[in-house]
Amino acid sequence: MRVALETLATRTAMEHLTKNDLQHAEKALDAIDREKNLAAKGADHDWIFHASLYSPSGWTHLLASIKTQHRNFDRFICVHLDLTDYRKKAQQEHRRLLELCRRREVKPAVALLSSHIRDIGEIVFSQIEKAPENQRGEKMSARGK
Repeated sequence: MRVALETLATRTAMEHLTKNDLQHAEKALDAIDREKNLAAKGADHDWIFHASLYSPSGWTHLLASIKTQHRNFDRFICVHLDLTDYRKKAQQEHRRLLELCRRREVKPAVALLSSHIRDIGEIVFSQIEKAPENQRGEKMSARGK
């Protein structure tokens, strides 16, 4: 669902992105780079980055749906990013996405975003599968809070 919503937002927002939107997105990435504890603040910075790129679409209901998906998903993933090397890869992908948006390269941006979201989804679900049976319900519930 995230892939469909976020790529739609990217396609519709791209032509309306301003220099200010792009600067706001870059500042969010810089904040992620400086963040020592992604579990505490990483989701907020990640949302600011993505929202900066999607908001110019002007589709408020779409943005609200994406925000809900992010909040439900990011609570779990930020803890994992602190424990793995994926943080570096995710940030490289974010920086590349920002550059593609600056150059108004819609198709490559959508392709990268799709891959980025799918990769994170695979990480989350592999972690859920690795969890002991008695913790799976707790982890799934934590994603929905």
